[in-house]
Amino acid sequence: MSEKESSEKATSGCRRAFCREFAVNRYVLLSACVLQIALYGGVIYGWPSLSLMLRREGVYRELPAGCNALNGSSTANSTDIDLEYCETYQDLRLGQVYTAGSWAVLGSRFFIGLFLDHFGVRSSNVACAVTTAAGAFMLAFSNTHNFDAYLPGFFLVGFGGPGLLMSVQGVSVLFPTRRSTVLSILSGMFSASAFVFVALNSLHNAQYLSYETIFTIYGCITVAIALYSAFLFPPRSFVAQKAKEAVAPAEEKEMVKSAGSSSIGTSMEASRAQSIDTAERSRGKVLHAMTSISTAAAAAKVQKEVADKDLGSVNLEAGPTPMTRRGRPKRLAKRQPHNLSRPTMHVEEHHAEDITLLPFKKQIVHRLYLLATVFFCFLILTLQFFVGSIREQMQFKAELLFGQTPHNVSVSVIANVSAITNSYVTSCNLILAGTGLLTPAIGIIIDKIGFPIAFSIIAAFFALHNGINLITVLEAQYASFFALGFGRSFLYAGYFSFVGIMFGFRNFGKLAGTGLIVSATFSLIQYPLYSLSLGLANGDFQYVTYILLACSLAMQAVPISLRVLLRKKREAEEEAKAHQRSQTTSVCEPHDGVEVELAPIHEEVEPSSVIPQTGGDRGASERV
Repeated sequence: MSEKESSEKATSGCRRAFCREFAVNRYVLLSACVLQIALYGGVIYGWPSLSLMLRREGVYRELPAGCNALNGSSTANSTDIDLEYCETYQDLRLGQVYTAGSWAVLGSRFFIGLFLDHFGVRSSNVACAVTTAAGAFMLAFSNTHNFDAYLPGFFLVGFGGPGLLMSVQGVSVLFPTRRSTVLSILSGMFSASAFVFVALNSLHNAQYLSYETIFTIYGCITVAIALYSAFLFPPRSFVAQKAKEAVAPAEEKEMVKSAGSSSIGTSMEASRAQSIDTAERSRGKVLHAMTSISTAAAAAKVQKEVADKDLGSVNLEAGPTPMTRRGRPKRLAKRQPHNLSRPTMHVEEHHAEDITLLPFKKQIVHRLYLLATVFFCFLILTLQFFVGSIREQMQFKAELLFGQTPHNVSVSVIANVSAITNSYVTSCNLILAGTGLLTPAIGIIIDKIGFPIAFSIIAAFFALHNGINLITVLEAQYASFFALGFGRSFLYAGYFSFVGIMFGFRNFGKLAGTGLIVSATFSLIQYPLYSLSLGLANGDFQYVTYILLACSLAMQAVPISLRVLLRKKREAEEEAKAHQRSQTTSVCEPHDGVEVELAPIHEEVEPSSVIPQTGGDRGASERV
């Protein structure tokens, strides 16, 4: 049985064992996972639509003195200073709510990963669902009079949503031939979850449902998810105990079976089995010892070839190999007497650094990881800042279009500005969610072009977005929305795949989680920039956009540095391989005028030339 066939047989046995143990169809599990991710995974990125709902409800507009009279009013009955002050206050308070949620959607993944590793799938999914439900109910029953829970409620929704994705990503093991497809579907649903607040905003704007009713229903659905998670999902992982037994390699089973069926009856066999290399015995290549003198000679020849292959130059005729106290072969001295049967070859240490085998403390300070994390931090700041301030930016451009100023306010101008602003906010929300569905295709593109080119394209997308955003023409903003959407999808796919491929998956959770916490903390700068634009810049975001554009252009230095570092890494690996190949394939020099010809390791020993085919030794020689 080939390795591929045995792997497919093991994974199919894993799937059948899981379904027998938990009596759940894998497609039912996948449907449940897709549903909860689509409803709650990345719902935070639907903030532009949610902010319209909150403004429509007058959240944070009635707190300052004199603003209550302006709540819901379309005319300037009060002074222009009061109107401007109330709008700025509302924007700042809602900006704080979004900043808390945007940190949670990034920074929560590290803690959720630790919780998942310790408590398993079922407990993690239930805990994340309960957390999200608590946040939804807090949003539903909050008010600005006596229960101001908008900020903690939105934080909890942002904290629990990514956990509903992370806890069920292991469902892909139940689809061994379509594992990448399943993971792509789950990632696409995470991006598509931004559609949820767009739909809820449409219901609220059409006055089909009230704000409290919408979020009460939303929280009840989350409670239902927590309940079915307790019965549907496995306690630890999607690979059950019976499934783990089915995953055992076929070769290992055959080795155990052959070892159990063979009888070892002589002291010669026991001593020779102990001298065979451990790596060969783990691959199932056990040499059966014989009781006759001729058979022992043939077996000794095979044993000598195997030992020479793995241990280098070992003089088997000189006696047993010296062993350490822990049962390992002692290292040979640098100078050994030549062996006529196989000359000694001195191999120098010449190998490239394998960063996938480094400990976590060295990986986290590696230059490649630091470059990728800095790149991710600066560009994620642009994404977080724009999503949180898109309504104010589009409103500023619409006011310039209609010539609205604090001293020139009319009912028609306000209505037109509000309608245009809401239209562009909804369009941006839809475009960001739609481009996220292209994540699987973007992963394939990154595999084709490589990381340096991919990182350069990502920085170019963000620079293009910031450049178009500086234009005051509203129609041009659609191009900036698409540039930001593609840049966001490339950024997430590129960063996580880079960390996984460059540093391996042994410390992937800690490395990716650390990068997300650092980027989430760094993106808190968005609120000072937001308040600066509303205060000192009088609602003009172009000054901050210039700063973000400069950062995006500066990030082009990261792909250049990556190309240099990866080229050095590749050259070191090629040099190490060439050196190893030259050491293993070099022709042995003659010793004392005698040219030595080495037989290949895989050469079979013909029993007829060594062992007489008589009696009970015939079957034993055939096994040798």
